[in-house]
Amino acid sequence: MLRDSGHFWFFEIVAAFNLRAKFISFGKISNTMSFDINEPAVIFNHFDSIEAFFNYVEPIQAKYELWDGELVMMAGSTQGHAIIRDNIHSFLRKNLKSRGCKSFQETIYLRITNKTLFLPDVMVTCNPQDFSGRSRFVEFPSIIVEILTESTERVDRGEKWAHYRKIPSLRYYIMVSQEQPLVEVYGRPHTQSLFYFESFEGLDEIVELREMDIQIPMKHIYEGIVFEMSESPAE
Repeated sequence: MLRDSGHFWFFEIVAAFNLRAKFISFGKISNTMSFDINEPAVIFNHFDSIEAFFNYVEPIQAKYELWDGELVMMAGSTQGHAIIRDNIHSFLRKNLKSRGCKSFQETIYLRITNKTLFLPDVMVTCNPQDFSGRSRFVEFPSIIVEILTESTERVDRGEKWAHYRKIPSLRYYIMVSQEQPLVEVYGRPHTQSLFYFESFEGLDEIVELREMDIQIPMKHIYEGIVFEMSESPAE
């Protein structure tokens, strides 16, 4: 317990791979120049377990991911991002419910390891092991959808895809553009197969997820979205 007087706070910023904030409380310095550390140092953005991560973020009104124990704040959504996400989620939820699958949107985590948790924009799981009503994450997704933004596209195409492709249950990884009617799909028929790539461009196209017998009209994905028309060069 901290003493009522004679203690002070020391704020230390440690530069390593990234900045980590530590608050250290020191007790009153005695005549012999020794001191007591009354409270342990707390690293606010590094966690050794999923439980510690959830205990920290639960009361915070912001979205975070966990990258190998490091706390990473998520970027805020635009209206366009939210509309596309809701369109895809509602379609998948409606069309896969009869098959015993569940669709989640940006509220349920994907567990990669005990120190890595992601928040995909939309995620579908058909594995009963993911159906615990009290769980905050899934582990066996069949479909992962990321809606690309300027700040996240590099990560979605790079680091996240490197993690996603190692998930045995994954059949489809879908990347959706906000700037134009363009959907890119990595798919595979089963765990031992290599992923193939397909792209669908234009509002008249239909996104084919053949291995799961799903057809998503591009018009449904982009319903409510108005694209900015690029100006044609002056003649």
